[in-house]
Amino acid sequence: MYEPLSGRGATSHEATAWSCTQACRWSEALTAVRSCQLDQPVSSRPAIRGSYIAVVALMDFAAAVEIARLGRVANPDRFVLRSNFVVAAAEGGRITNAERGLTRIDSRHLGPLELIVYKATAGLLEYRQGNAERGRKPYLDALASQAQEIRPRHRALAALFFARQEMCVRGPEYPGIRSEALALVEAGQFPEMSTLTAYVREGRSSDTT
Repeated sequence: MYEPLSGRGATSHEATAWSCTQACRWSEALTAVRSCQLDQPVSSRPAIRGSYIAVVALMDFAAAVEIARLGRVANPDRFVLRSNFVVAAAEGGRITNAERGLTRIDSRHLGPLELIVYKATAGLLEYRQGNAERGRKPYLDALASQAQEIRPRHRALAALFFARQEMCVRGPEYPGIRSEALALVEAGQFPEMSTLTAYVREGRSSDTT
């Protein structure tokens, strides 16, 4: 769900987005990335970065849906945009849109990391459809995977979303899932996850935008 944006060789809006991201000024970063998207309508980079910031840093799911949908116009087969769209739509309560988005992802041609992300995304949608049992396994598989492509940031983000879904179920496994998610975040430095982390730490599961 994440594609780093380097400040090297960037446009003015990209440079602004990069500096705001470095300073954790997420609302300003999102505004700058949306300007990038208007400047570079055929590039997938602003849409990927913008939908990630909107979902993870701001939990603004409506904005993420809009950004990912616009990015898919010029990049209809870009997996990360399709995945970000499904996550944002599901978290924002647009279940039918999320279901349609997931069916348009061809999992047969995904790489190892993409396949894990796809399964976790499908698991999130299962939770939002009320199927916690079917949603739990993809997250457990993602967190247990030893694939080299999975970095600490990916694992921490998956754990946070897993804990967020489990808040609604509050089964006997929930305390351990929550503790693992918080431990993975604290072990790394992922400032964009601070809002999502606060929701998990405080036990808030909704407040969709």
